Amino acid sequence: MKYFIVAAWRLLGRLAGRVTGRRPAISPQRLQRLSRRERQVAALVCLHFTNRQIAHHLHISPETARVHLRSATGRLGLRGRAMLRQRITAARLYGGDQARMRAELGLDQSHAIEPGATQRSHG
Repeated sequence: MKYFIVAAWRLLGRLAGRVTGRRPAISPQRLQRLSRRERQVAALVCLHFTNRQIAHHLHISPETARVHLRSATGRLGLRGRAMLRQRITAARLYGGDQARMRAELGLDQSHAIEPGATQRSHG
């Protein structure tokens, strides 16, 4: 019986989040679970890079970029790149340290990094 009560509360919490439009925040501890490469790929996804652009930028294959993205979203409990972009920003993956993020991703000042930015590189 206890299991059903807990399951019901979880379901109600999820439904309430859908109705109100609020989504639970991803904790910094969950973000720290990502490997360096997963964090890089996730940050570039948040900056609206495609898998092909990520692959070119990080010197990996598009399939490897896809695998890192799937791994990162799985570790964070998310489903896909759109949900990733909705729930976190690229800078948040680096604790708000934009200089560190730019250095690790190899971005220069011309790359937009604000939430909702649509500027892409390697067109």
